[in-house]
Amino acid sequence: MWSPTNRVRLSLIVLSVAGVGVSANAAPPPQALDAYVKAYTEMGKNAAVMFNNENTRITSQTSMFTAWADAQVKILTAQAGWITAVANANGTNAKTLETLQQVRGLSLDNNLKAAKVFYDKRKLCEDYQKLNPRKRPTQENVVRYNQASVPKRPVQFELASAPGRIYWPDVLLDEEFSDGRIQLESLFVQRKAGPGAPGSSISGEVQTVAAQMRGQLQSKIRQMSPEQYLAARRFLESLAYEARFPARGERLAKN
Repeated sequence: MWSPTNRVRLSLIVLSVAGVGVSANAAPPPQALDAYVKAYTEMGKNAAVMFNNENTRITSQTSMFTAWADAQVKILTAQAGWITAVANANGTNAKTLETLQQVRGLSLDNNLKAAKVFYDKRKLCEDYQKLNPRKRPTQENVVRYNQASVPKRPVQFELASAPGRIYWPDVLLDEEFSDGRIQLESLFVQRKAGPGAPGSSISGEVQTVAAQMRGQLQSKIRQMSPEQYLAARRFLESLAYEARFPARGERLAKN
């Protein structure tokens, strides 16, 4: 409850605010003072509520504007990035096309140079052939060349008159060539069997076995010297060549 002194003071303050001239010694009735206090209290509450609502509205509008401004900035940034990407892509495509054109031009130049060099070399060759015509080989030279390319028949110390006796080079004495050696020695025994022996069939079999042994020899070429390889290969070729001829009844004389 209000004390009389406090009521008087509050009454004077309210009346002075209201613009009513009241003597300081005058004391309004308690009911009037309570009404004034209640009225101004309600007014203060309403003013506070209105202030809070206005402040809330302003804050909300500020937040909305800030969000809208951020969205606009992001949109502009995205548009700027897209424009930059398109510009870079166009620039890259232009450079790529320019490079392709340069490469194509260089390729055409190289092809032209290659063609020119080819025809220049052919012309030089034709001019050289005109100045230095090649002589056609005579019949005697052709015969001599053919004879030089034919393998020689085995000599006396390589193929004995005894049936199936073959004197093998050291390289062909390896275990790897044992099957081929046995087959060839057997075929040469059949070859010496007599006039009724099927020489043509034996010759074909000898060719086959000798070719197989040459293949085995080729696989071991790194394990021997060039001289050993060539000697063994020529020996196999001479055996295959010998099988084309009838068996001789006497020991072969050394060529």
